[in-house]
Amino acid sequence: VKHMSFVMRTISVAHEVLMPLLADLMQKTK
Repeated sequence: VKHMSFVMRTISVAHEVLMPLLADLMQKTK
């Protein structure tokens, strides 16, 4: 259970970091 919690937190953090980067890329490609 702790392992899954760690994975979920890692995914959450990665999502927080990657979404703004993806949004920025999409803005530039328009």
